[in-house]
Formats: sequence, structure tokens, C-alpha cells
Amino acid sequence: MVVRQRRVVLGLSGILVLEVGAVAGAGAAWGMPGLVSALIAALALWDLPVSVLLDRYFVPTHGVEALPGRWAVVVEGGGEASGQGRGKVQLDGALWSARTASVDAPLPPAGSPVRIRAVDGLVLVVEPPADPAVSGGR
Repeated sequence: MVVRQRRVVLGLSGILVLEVGAVAGAGAAWGMPGLVSALIAALALWDLPVSVLLDRYFVPTHGVEALPGRWAVVVEGGGEASGQGRGKVQLDGALWSARTASVDAPLPPAGSPVRIRAVDGLVLVVEPPADPAVSGGR
């Protein structure tokens, strides 16, 4: 995945250099109207479609968008004492409040891995792994 991302970034850098050259050439040859026309054409033909492709194929690596699908470990919770599937989980050394997606489902016992399904404000919505043998898949 990293190699593919590097190739895409290098390819886009080459396109950007060609784009800047074309815009500069148009501006030099036809003055201000040529420069404006070249900028509009470059934006419409390259920049917008490329940004749509980048948004589709690059997975976020930081921020709230990157949390769903990751694994955390239950620190506090499990059983009836946690109350309505709520407790605390640890993710990358940070302690987060967590709850299960279903109010009826309790949070697994401490030390159990859980997968993050969503983020609700500052609360992680988690689910236990489908296979009990899963140890966190980190």
C-alpha cells in the first residue's frame, strides 16, 4: 500500500509540474486572459478529478476517521457492574470511554480485545470480535 501511495504522489507531482508549466506558458503567450483560461482548464481537467481519486483510494491515517476498524483493549467494564455496556478501553496508550453498540450487550471483561465500530463524540462505540480466539489483530 505504501509503495502504491508513493507512486501516486510522484505521478501527481509530475502532473502538477506539467500543469504549472502549461499555465505559465499560456500566461506568457496570451497575457492575462490566457493565464486565467489555463488556470480554469487545469483546475477542471486535473485538480478536481485527481482530488476525488485521492479521497477514494487513500485511507485516513490519523484523526477520528482513522479509528473505526482499529483494536482496543478493555480496561474497565464487563459484567453487570459496568452498567449498560459502558466502560473504559485503552488505545495506543490512551484511555477512552467506550460503550457497546447495543445497550443490552455488556462490555467484555477487562483484558479483552474489542474492535472500534464508530466514534460518538469522545466515546468509542465498540464490539467484541466475532471469533473469540481473536487476540486483537494488531
